[in-house]
Amino acid sequence: MTAGPVPPSVRELLDYLITEHRLKNYAELAREMGETGATISRLVSGRQRLSAKQILFIHEYFGMGVQEIRERSGQYGPIAEIEKPASRPA
Repeated sequence: MTAGPVPPSVRELLDYLITEHRLKNYAELAREMGETGATISRLVSGRQRLSAKQILFIHEYFGMGVQEIRERSGQYGPIAEIEKPASRPA
């Protein structure tokens, strides 16, 4: 059985930004974005999704359209869905 196409990921988006903007690595990307290395690591590993703030920053700083950011990162849902806080225990 062959696997279907691999969905886009935040890692692919970040790798694209590094390549297109001639950054050296994730550490330089983190500095450009005003994020910690740990945050970039969580994004790359898929343990964290892009926040609306990060999407807006990429849009404004790197000049990418929001739709393109969402497509390249695989985050298709409405921004409100992406930003839902974790539910608190009762």
